[in-house]
Amino acid sequence: MSKRSVSEVPSNYQFIKKQSRGRCAAYDTMRVSMNTLIAVLAGCALWSFTTESQTSAQPLKTRQITEQPNVPISTQLRPEDQIVLVERAGWETRLVDTTKRSASDDLDLRAAGADLITVAEWVSSDGILVNNESWIRTKVMFRPLRVIKDSKLVLAEAASSLTVFHDGGDVRIGGVSVRAGYFYLYKPNTRYLLFLRSLSKDNNAPFGLQMAVGPDNKLSSMELSSGQTFPESSPLFGLDLDAVIGELNRRLRPKTPK
Repeated sequence: MSKRSVSEVPSNYQFIKKQSRGRCAAYDTMRVSMNTLIAVLAGCALWSFTTESQTSAQPLKTRQITEQPNVPISTQLRPEDQIVLVERAGWETRLVDTTKRSASDDLDLRAAGADLITVAEWVSSDGILVNNESWIRTKVMFRPLRVIKDSKLVLAEAASSLTVFHDGGDVRIGGVSVRAGYFYLYKPNTRYLLFLRSLSKDNNAPFGLQMAVGPDNKLSSMELSSGQTFPESSPLFGLDLDAVIGELNRRLRPKTPK
């Protein structure tokens, strides 16, 4: 068999080389196309993220309406509404007792007037439409931690929950967030010193200012749904919870006849 000449090798080599170059060129073209596609997709993602960020940064539209007794709130809503505040004339002033008292007088009033005094932890709050859906009331559930007074035996059976109703609250109507009146904002993992009037076993209402208990065991004011706190200051604010409970127990202790 005759040997192939050296001169034949370059032509085959050149063919293979040309073919390889063609594949490399196609690969380079495809790589450029992929890079372009990735760049376009990245640009779209960035545009989408920027647009969403700008959209989410825009504040929700808030509109205020006045309560119309027995006229459903839903009839006053507009298609473009996002947040609607329902106002009631003189509502906040009804929650505020501007009478100035000493700490001793305040404790006297609370010890005598409240049916139920307890330290409790907030569990849940649910707004309910009432008065032909023209107003909102809120059902608040608490977990009692320490009972100081229970004159109507609301918690006599070692109840694990306590129900409190108050006027005002939050509900959603057709995708619109509706808030009526001013009310306390309860927070999880926070203790409260509650002074309540017992209207029935499952219907208790706040009696006077309610108070939060801070991590330092001191009494403090509570935040309102308006984002503010009550304008007046209680003489009990800043006092130690255990000291206040001791004073309440002293007032609630049956008096021995002389």
